[in-house]
Amino acid sequence: MGFVLASNMGKVLLEPMRDILLSSHTAAVCIFVNFVSECSKWAKRLEDLLVNAFSSVAVITIHGEMDKNERFGFVQLFTGHFVMANYDCRALVGTAAFNTGINNKQLQLVNRFGIPRCVATSLQEQGRNACVAGMSGAYVILTNWKMFIKLSLYILIPNKNTAEQPTEYAGVNSAISPRKTTTPCPPTNTMQIPLTREETENIKSLALDNLLDSLSMYTLPGFGYIHCRSEWFMAMGELLPPPEMMMPCDTQCYVCNDEYKHSFLPVVYSGAIKFLDSRKFEFVNTYVMTVGNCEDFLDILAKDKDWLRIVFGKEKVANFYVSGFFLQLLATKILTFEIVSGNSLRLVVTRDKYDVKRYKHPMAWEGIEFRMSARGGQTMEFKEVVTRISTASAAMQDI
Repeated sequence: MGFVLASNMGKVLLEPMRDILLSSHTAAVCIFVNFVSECSKWAKRLEDLLVNAFSSVAVITIHGEMDKNERFGFVQLFTGHFVMANYDCRALVGTAAFNTGINNKQLQLVNRFGIPRCVATSLQEQGRNACVAGMSGAYVILTNWKMFIKLSLYILIPNKNTAEQPTEYAGVNSAISPRKTTTPCPPTNTMQIPLTREETENIKSLALDNLLDSLSMYTLPGFGYIHCRSEWFMAMGELLPPPEMMMPCDTQCYVCNDEYKHSFLPVVYSGAIKFLDSRKFEFVNTYVMTVGNCEDFLDILAKDKDWLRIVFGKEKVANFYVSGFFLQLLATKILTFEIVSGNSLRLVVTRDKYDVKRYKHPMAWEGIEFRMSARGGQTMEFKEVVTRISTASAAMQDI
């Protein structure tokens, strides 16, 4: 399994899919997306790559806006139950609403564009590939700051344009039971009585919680190996840190093989606290984000050498590392979203019931990787950070 933060998604993930399809006459690939509108976008880009390589492989799309008979036919074509002369259907782009019905035994690579809306959804998508013993499949999540803000906006502020709506509620189509909740499910047809305002808010709150659980699973390497956390989620029904005795898988997930370091930098604990306490962050706190300007938001930190050195120990840091830092602050719930208007939001500091800022509690930072100091040095485990803070606090009390 892999995880990539990048802006040029097509080059990173589409080209390997093309190469797999060209290298074998039986191999299949699949892309999962969060929005109906993204199905045709990525299908066309993959199709263009294949055409330029003189390949006749067809790329089909499956989503909830299609006629049910058409959906059924496309699924049967992709899984090999239907066969059409001169129609080589081995590439599919679809929404997560169909992640349990696509059982193609030759599926070798599943790419997910955008953070999965819940952990159960991502586990189902992972299970689509390498279904036959001896196969070497792969599941890669690729996202960026803009994709995450877009998904968050459409969860918090639903859009009337159905092509820009997330197509499933987390857990509704799930074969893997999510945590128990009293939140009502959405209507299954338009003839039912519309939901009340309270029910709608409850569903949005649950959807955001599920999204943040997914973010926590894939952006906080300090919690441990992804394969262990996945197994523990399926066993417990909710996202909890796995027992420490579980062993690494060596090369199968991006935490075990250290590939997460290509997306997330270790931060200086005292520097991160200083940043959140600063006037610089007050500007972050008041920045109104939309899908159109959310990438400019990252420049607040990415173009400030002094603060980069304080937070990361480096004066030059790529924007995707900065986005990774803010994604981690959201995943730990140190920051949260506040709706500003009909199509915008801003980041605000989370506070506890005593009105104390969450980042003031050392345990709130669990899952993030740290470095010794702003001047460099090795990374250190979260336990060591807590120990140092406790030692410093005890010394201050003695004074």
